[in-house]
Amino acid sequence: MIKIYASSTDGRYLGDFDGSVPQEPHIEVNVRPVHGQELWDGTQWNPSDELILERWRRVMRKSDLSLMPRWFEDYVTENSVTLAPGRSKESYDEKVALRGEKP
Repeated sequence: MIKIYASSTDGRYLGDFDGSVPQEPHIEVNVRPVHGQELWDGTQWNPSDELILERWRRVMRKSDLSLMPRWFEDYVTENSVTLAPGRSKESYDEKVALRGEKP
């Protein structure tokens, strides 16, 4: 029978074990994490700080294509360029708001 284990010291996912147990201190949990970088808090799996940061970086990379490229965002910021109301201004404001959400 396969059992799922997490580290009892820091909550890291240790893996699924069939008939054996991990060597390090561990606890048995009832559900498998969605992502291997999640941490067990005693009741549920939560994203680690590294996973949260990687998800934010992924959103920022996508925004480089859908909102405005990073080079243009930096140009506007560094040169105090005032954008006229419209799509560019809205995209810039949205991009700056996303950057402000950095974990």
